[in-house]
Amino acid sequence: MNIIRNKRIHRMLTVLLGTFVGLIILESIVRGSLTLTFVWIGDSFGAFIINYLLCISILLILVSVIPNFIVGFSLYQLLMSLFGLIQKYKMNFLEEPFFPWDFIFAKQILNLLPGMYKEINFIYLLFLAVLLIASIKFRKRVLAVRISLLERGVVFFFSVCIIISFCLWDKIPLSKSVLNKMNIVNINWEQTLNYKENGSLLGFVLNVPNAIVVPPANYNKENILQIVNSINSPTSSTIYNAMEEAPNIIYIMNEAFWDPTISKNIDFSENPLSFYNSLKDSSTTGWLLSPQFGGGTSNVEFEALTGLSMRFLPQGSMPYQQYIKRPYPSLADVLKKSGYQTIALHSYVKWFWNRDNVYRHFNFDKFIGEDDFVNPERRGVYIADIEVSKRIIEEIHGSEKPTFIYAITMQNHSAYNKESKYPSEIEITGEIREKTKEVLEIYSQGVKDADEALKYLIDNINEPTIVVFFGDHLPNLGSDVYQDLDSGENEGLEQQKYLKSTPLLIWNNLGKSIDTHLDGISPSLLLPKVFQLANLQPPLFYDFLQELNQEYIGLSKDLMIKSNGELLNEVEVGKEDILDKYELLEYDLLFGDKFSEENLFKQ
Repeated sequence: MNIIRNKRIHRMLTVLLGTFVGLIILESIVRGSLTLTFVWIGDSFGAFIINYLLCISILLILVSVIPNFIVGFSLYQLLMSLFGLIQKYKMNFLEEPFFPWDFIFAKQILNLLPGMYKEINFIYLLFLAVLLIASIKFRKRVLAVRISLLERGVVFFFSVCIIISFCLWDKIPLSKSVLNKMNIVNINWEQTLNYKENGSLLGFVLNVPNAIVVPPANYNKENILQIVNSINSPTSSTIYNAMEEAPNIIYIMNEAFWDPTISKNIDFSENPLSFYNSLKDSSTTGWLLSPQFGGGTSNVEFEALTGLSMRFLPQGSMPYQQYIKRPYPSLADVLKKSGYQTIALHSYVKWFWNRDNVYRHFNFDKFIGEDDFVNPERRGVYIADIEVSKRIIEEIHGSEKPTFIYAITMQNHSAYNKESKYPSEIEITGEIREKTKEVLEIYSQGVKDADEALKYLIDNINEPTIVVFFGDHLPNLGSDVYQDLDSGENEGLEQQKYLKSTPLLIWNNLGKSIDTHLDGISPSLLLPKVFQLANLQPPLFYDFLQELNQEYIGLSKDLMIKSNGELLNEVEVGKEDILDKYELLEYDLLFGDKFSEENLFKQ
């Protein structure tokens, strides 16, 4: 009896100590320091306790499923280390944490590794390998403590209940109460801080409800049709061009395109945006309010092609991966039904961000990917931007119809180091660290190449054409670089706008103009402006977007920009109606019964 009791005590102590060690390893990998991990425990003890409880539950689930305690224990340590590594390197490369829905991104993350391997600390990988080998080698030599089937069943049940209760914390009053009493806040508006304050496991778990989109309380057919009937269509009396006069429409979403020369404390040997700047007097220019920073390209594309907004979707969600599972009346679909040839063009693999499936739902005629380029020039790891411009010209000249092309470049994707890029012709001076100087020079050369590719495109266009050129998000230069570039002038909402603003150009050779400057416009709100410039009949939904544009020019999760330029972080009293309508229409089109689609996109 004493032997059995001693074994149980030994097993309990092993569970408590082992889970603690696994949690410490996980957080030390993510934070890069054992010291910082213990500082976090002291500063956020309540969050540490919940993380510890989650770790205990995970270990108990493993040892209840795997009868051999030692094997289950070793697997737990392996999983904690692996979770920490994934978390760390996603933060390094994309500057955002590991979310519950990221499991479906594994293929594309692995595909990016060849261009990023210089950033990896192989000590972590060596540690994982040693741990795995040790578990296999010694599993038969260590006393295997067996657990009865009944015990395993009870342990499994209660452990699963604990994990589920925290995964659904917003639906279970007891879980919400526990989090409140421990002063744990789901910082969903700033996910990096959320994971830093609450720990990697709890931060991950707090995001599980974000993967579930709940219908708005007033979502029903009657309300949706009422919104549709209330939309004004001021363009209905306009005379539109015959299709033979319709212009080509070219969108170019240039990878990480930004203007580094706006930084106050550095000087450039030459301006990398010289051609872009030369077009400012004859084109519409300004700044796009991107829904992303440093990554998440497909979310910018989602807004630009659908007219929908990331503002109404769960923080950290990726619509291309999670939500586009059925046909949607995208910009490509609208133009195709108006007689256009519609082409998606990307100088990278087609399956990235699930584009090959999404573009089928968006009704593109064809999708040109990396494999469709013949012996293309490469700049570093990726196909050069100039190749994209050449292919656009080729497609336009080869079509008898007006052509819509949505092009996405890849050349200036991170990482910005000498191993994965190419020599820079641009020299930067200023009071910045040498590493910052190196990163900025490499990045700025990519901007210069993008600028030259834009010049090649426009110089070779000889048909009526509109070009919409913008960056998808600011580059992932690293927090140290942005720290060096921070002049301290921007704070609060101005800083939010700064971190989400990319250069925007709308050029045409039609002899027409719209707004001369757009400061902080969302990708979705470009749609009615492009149709206005092309003199094309817009669908009713684009009229709604134009109506929305009278109140707001830019919308993101944490920032709204009014048409007069005022910055807000919450909806003004009395102005909720137009945004409520937008949210209801978005839910109906993306998740709901599509009560509005026929009328909103009738042609």
